[in-house]
Amino acid sequence: MKFEIGQEYIRPGLFGPSFWVRCMERTENTATFAQVGYEDDPDWTTLDVEHDNGTEVCECWEYSGAHGYIRADRRF
Repeated sequence: MKFEIGQEYIRPGLFGPSFWVRCMERTENTATFAQVGYEDDPDWTTLDVEHDNGTEVCECWEYSGAHGYIRADRRF
């Protein structure tokens, strides 16, 4: 699965709950996300696209050896 512009994905929270983000822009190696409801806010996040068993993922945080990923297949 791949990230697609306009589609919504779950971004896991680090110290708070997970929330929905929308893919706003896309290149071969990056995906840019905005929190749903805040798409007009210019503070979008661009992340590197990695692959996990045929599914695209973007690491959105790392803390004490744990990692949070936005997954194109929408699972946690």
